[in-house]
Amino acid sequence: MTHTVLMTPTFLKAGDAIDRRLAAEGIQTRHNPSSKPRPEDEMIALLEGVEGLLAFGNDTLSRRVLEAAKDLRIVARNGVGVERVDVATATRLGIAVCNAPGANADAVADFTLALILALARRLPEVLAETWNGGWPKHAGVDLAACTLGVVGLGSIAREVIRRARGFRMRTLVFARRPDPAFAAETGVTFVALEDLLRESDFVTLHVAETAETHHLIDDRRLAVMKPSARLINTARAGIVDTAALRRALAAGRLAGAALDVHEHEPLAENPFKGLDNVLLSSHIAATTLGARDNGVAMAADNLLRFFRGERPPHLVNPEVMARLK
Repeated sequence: MTHTVLMTPTFLKAGDAIDRRLAAEGIQTRHNPSSKPRPEDEMIALLEGVEGLLAFGNDTLSRRVLEAAKDLRIVARNGVGVERVDVATATRLGIAVCNAPGANADAVADFTLALILALARRLPEVLAETWNGGWPKHAGVDLAACTLGVVGLGSIAREVIRRARGFRMRTLVFARRPDPAFAAETGVTFVALEDLLRESDFVTLHVAETAETHHLIDDRRLAVMKPSARLINTARAGIVDTAALRRALAAGRLAGAALDVHEHEPLAENPFKGLDNVLLSSHIAATTLGARDNGVAMAADNLLRFFRGERPPHLVNPEVMARLK
């Protein structure tokens, strides 16, 4: 039986390796790439007659879109986040939702360390001043003398911790489920969130955005941090209260921040305009060739397993498969 899958990532092309892999098992593909979020009506039209979706990060599958997609049976994201998918509605409708956990762990961990180093050595400022004829001698901080606080213990957090060991940083971790074996391997110490914030020189966030973690870093928790500390967010924008962070940075209650994720993307307006202690990047932590290829390969595997009648390896809503059996 032939199945039709819509492919929306911009880097996938008709006839490429992923196309050939799917075609070998009787799957027809339609390519309609876009790097920008689509209106609901456009998404609904694209999903007509489509059983599977290999979804790009900006694809939003709201309740209205899912209810209108009468043929859709599976959504396979090429990244870990599924916050743009109404998973509850998908589950109610019997639509499997899959992601690709760990596909970009190395890429995001590398970028996180790059931001930590940039903050520690005031690198963007030094480069800009030197380019413009200056000869700056801004004093940085030695990472080996610093404490790193890691919020979360998923695949990205673990890779950040392994990299930080190379810089001989003391590392504290806050996680809902501490892992004693990982602590023995890496020498990290599991602590309460407030203790981590109080003691760390750099705090990096690596948790999913949920009702529990939305604005996890707010006025109250920012006030716990050292005035000399820096905050790094390569996870999800909503974990940090942007207005609270601006207040802390503007008042000198926090030394700096580096953000790769933002409440509104692309940035129509810079909420930190006028501050010189903030680094902003364009949500590119996961943008490497390796992470891209890993993600689409995992998404394709999820699709193939599903259409074979097997349980996909990275199924977010297992209730769907239980009902299909």
